[in-house]
Amino acid sequence: MNHVDVERDLIYLLMNIGLSQDLPPPGSAGNNALVDFFFDLLRNIGAPSLFCDIGGNDGSAAIRAKQNFSAARVISFEANPRIHQQYLQRLQAAGVEPVNVAVASKDGLANLYIPLTLTRGWDGKEVVDTTGVETSDTGKSSLLKRDEQATYEECTVTTVRLDTYLRDHIAESSGERKIALWIDVEGAAHEVLQGAEGTLQHASAIFIETESFRFWRDQKLGGDVAALLIDKGFIPVKRDREYADAQFNTVFVHNSFVNTLAPVLLKFHAQHLSDSGDAKMGQIDELTRRVSWHEQHEKDIVDQYEKLLTATHDQYEKLLTATREGGNQREKGISAAYEALLKTQREWYECRHTETINDYEHRLKQRGIVRLLRLGA
Repeated sequence: MNHVDVERDLIYLLMNIGLSQDLPPPGSAGNNALVDFFFDLLRNIGAPSLFCDIGGNDGSAAIRAKQNFSAARVISFEANPRIHQQYLQRLQAAGVEPVNVAVASKDGLANLYIPLTLTRGWDGKEVVDTTGVETSDTGKSSLLKRDEQATYEECTVTTVRLDTYLRDHIAESSGERKIALWIDVEGAAHEVLQGAEGTLQHASAIFIETESFRFWRDQKLGGDVAALLIDKGFIPVKRDREYADAQFNTVFVHNSFVNTLAPVLLKFHAQHLSDSGDAKMGQIDELTRRVSWHEQHEKDIVDQYEKLLTATHDQYEKLLTATREGGNQREKGISAAYEALLKTQREWYECRHTETINDYEHRLKQRGIVRLLRLGA
């Protein structure tokens, strides 16, 4: 197995450890644990030289970043001019650079919708219909209108792509992945990332809020955000359930840090297991068992794949021999069938971690490939 295979398998393992464990209950406790995990992760993979808090609000994330990484340049972007002014001095005193712009997918101007009243709310378990009045320092301002009967104060704000801002205000990057991103922008996370393609090439880790419930009109949901980041080489390794599965935060790390991720994830789980000593050891043993299972499972599937290729080739040779008298056209048809079969098997091999052998056989039957193997029998 080559280096690419091993790295791909390790990435899969980390995602399995990080995302398939029992998720924390909804609420602040799981969110606080994820925040701790994120900053611990940054220390382990290498302190960032630049930390961007996008949707900064009171600047809590930016201030914590500055406290943890004093040598880093920390910028807090807040679109709401009232909120920006309210926390300006606090941020400056902490060594953070406050910037009153909306980070978006385009440079220009846009309406900012600051909700005054809402007709949906969170009751601790789910999204429910209700009537609520927002305070003047609401953290729910967005470039998107909410998908409910809300009322707003509106104002025009400057929008800027993150790539544009960093190009104009930050010295050119050395090429290392030394940028950490914290994105909490009330439904507009996908738009932020669309304007940050260059920045993502230098990012190490991202803490990002997404939704599976459509709170805002025309918003991209968590699956769209994850797809974009995975396409850019980032791995989702841990999430919370701040508002259950309606709105939650996920930590993504670039796959170039794959070799340093496993210890961090295992440490996180060890710290947040049950207080019972026996239960803790049992769960740690379970993590160890999963690692061992993955290694054996990988070996078994590679062996099965190689056997399948051998059997397929043997069957192909038999079919050619049995049908050679039938003419070249028949032989060409079997060759095409063989190539189609190999293609299907390669696809199966690449997806081996998410599909069982039975799934594979079912796919073959659906495509009619099994019938091709029986030609001439």
